[in-house]
Amino acid sequence: MDCPLCLKQTIDPIQLKRKEYGLCTNCDLLFLLPQFHLSEIEEFKRYLSHNNDDNDVKYKEYLLEGVKFAVQFFSSFSGKKVLDFGSGKSKLTAQLFEGFGGVAQLYDPYFYKEIPNDKFDCVFACEVVEHFRRPIDGFNMMKSFLNSSGVLVVRTQLRPSLGELNEWWYLRDQTHVSLYSNKTLSWIERTQGLKLININKDLFAFQLLDNLI
Repeated sequence: MDCPLCLKQTIDPIQLKRKEYGLCTNCDLLFLLPQFHLSEIEEFKRYLSHNNDDNDVKYKEYLLEGVKFAVQFFSSFSGKKVLDFGSGKSKLTAQLFEGFGGVAQLYDPYFYKEIPNDKFDCVFACEVVEHFRRPIDGFNMMKSFLNSSGVLVVRTQLRPSLGELNEWWYLRDQTHVSLYSNKTLSWIERTQGLKLININKDLFAFQLLDNLI
């Protein structure tokens, strides 16, 4: 079996919560084995059931924290083009970026299916990469939307140590199929033409290696 991120056959099997995972000894990705994935229909129903209320103050503050993290990398955000990648059904993140003067577009494989034909100053993926069944394809797709000086902002929870995984709340979501560690981010940085330029808790900013700010 190949790792869905680094494509190496360096996989140790791990059983967690009656499901089987693979731990890649090359890039340190922990991933749910494909036979335990939800079907696309089941996954879509799961996303439809997300109880994210755009009027909820805490939810808005959570999204705004990520938006502010992204905006800080630009001396002026007026007119900057933003792609909310894997946006889900809500337009709230896009609206928050527009509040800073940005021009936002949404892409989601279930809710906003039209693939953008443009390059962006910022590609923003909030709680998206853990849903990638093939992270290598997901990261390549996100990179393809960056302009030469663009910034990729990713938000995801990094996994704890192996001994703590059975109690980790992130595994309760059946759509969380790819889990990352600091070592995984280092592998992405070393091999994917990206430089990790900033970290703030669960927020990570990358830029194309040849076009650093």
